[in-house]
Amino acid sequence: MAEPTQTATDRAGESPPTTETGRRSRVRWKIFTMLLALVAPGVRSIRRDGSLDQRALNTVVWLQQHRKPLVQPHFREAPQPPEALKDVYNVRAQTLGPIIRAGEMAGWISIHSLREREWSPPDLAALAQATQRVHDALDGM
Repeated sequence: MAEPTQTATDRAGESPPTTETGRRSRVRWKIFTMLLALVAPGVRSIRRDGSLDQRALNTVVWLQQHRKPLVQPHFREAPQPPEALKDVYNVRAQTLGPIIRAGEMAGWISIHSLREREWSPPDLAALAQATQRVHDALDGM
């Protein structure tokens, strides 16, 4: 995949608290940290940027309310992502998939694109598969 992709995961007590874009989990954990960021060559990583209150972002609030993937081929419609995502990281499209555990949104997976784009059925299937793999991994803990 040529598109920059960013994912994250939490591990019980292994990292200091931070807020970063990506998959988050608070089932059995209190720490939010990004452990993995996959990006295309030359693309700036969001991994170390702790400046955003992730759970207060419009897009994350939307995920919390709707509990289904958010697909944004552009940012001309609500919910709007944070300005830093657009201005600092040059993200122009994204799709987010919620991680629902025990009836709560425990986290999410974020996939970002540096250009506006339609998210194809294979793209959305990959997001669904990644979300399922997170659930399977958490079930195995």
